Amino acid sequence: MNPGKLNKWMGIFAYRDGEWRLQRHVYCACKYLPRVIFSPLAQARDGAEVKIRRTNIDKRFALLIEGRFHLIASVDYTDKAYLTLTAARVVPELITGERTVSRQGRLNRPENVSISIEPFCGVISEKYLNHAQQLPNAVLENGLILTTPKCVKLKSGDTLVHSGKRYSVLTAHTEDEYINDYEIVRMEDA
Repeated sequence: MNPGKLNKWMGIFAYRDGEWRLQRHVYCACKYLPRVIFSPLAQARDGAEVKIRRTNIDKRFALLIEGRFHLIASVDYTDKAYLTLTAARVVPELITGERTVSRQGRLNRPENVSISIEPFCGVISEKYLNHAQQLPNAVLENGLILTTPKCVKLKSGDTLVHSGKRYSVLTAHTEDEYINDYEIVRMEDA
């Protein structure tokens, strides 16, 4: 890719207060890629390789290239004057949820109370599709991965609502420095 052809106008977004907000615009050179892995648990997506002048940017940021939203998968700092970013094209979606906590109720007995989780933006990707025949009913289980910015903290057992469908958080993978991945599942009758 020729860095002399920085001819595309690109937006750089940062995640604040539950939404992606525009930080600044920069010129870039862009080459589209058929396969980019932005999360080790989620399936690969199409994306782009982007070259920009060196600036303060890492995997916490997102890009808007020609009206398409991208999450940064990797940043190459080897060039002195330019950065090479690899980004996956995603669709950030608004997700709400609730968490059940136990509190002391009347007569010091524990009560389960449902509290709402502040709405946040996340990316839902497919992990696998598993069909298990159980007697007497068949169950269709959709395994999905929810990728969120690091500041979104969910726990196992949280209930999430997206597009009118309810999901449950099974496992939290929070070891990455910039993103959190959550295995979520929706159980429904086949």
